[in-house]
Amino acid sequence: MTPEEMKLMIGTEFTYIFEDGDSIPAYIKAFDPEIGLTCMTLDTETKEGWKPGPGSSVLEADGTFCVIGVRFKKCTLQCADNILTYIKETGEYKQSESILSHFYGCAFF
Repeated sequence: MTPEEMKLMIGTEFTYIFEDGDSIPAYIKAFDPEIGLTCMTLDTETKEGWKPGPGSSVLEADGTFCVIGVRFKKCTLQCADNILTYIKETGEYKQSESILSHFYGCAFF
């Protein structure tokens, strides 16, 4: 995907699947080639990011909350392309799969 195609993925909803098999609705909140990729949990009723509870999030420098820790800082374009292509093709993100290989060049928490 080109950076422009990646930006078109903003707002895409997908299922975030944890290692223990539990899942939660999520969406792609932001993408910027210079900053990285941010995904957030989704409140399916309001279609807005959930307000985080204690210990469950990080307040980003831009004032947004990163919930469930899916913030890929300084994400290389190849890394973002891998992640977004996977989400586009499957509609989900599996924390437990070999998707870790997608993180080459990323610093994430």
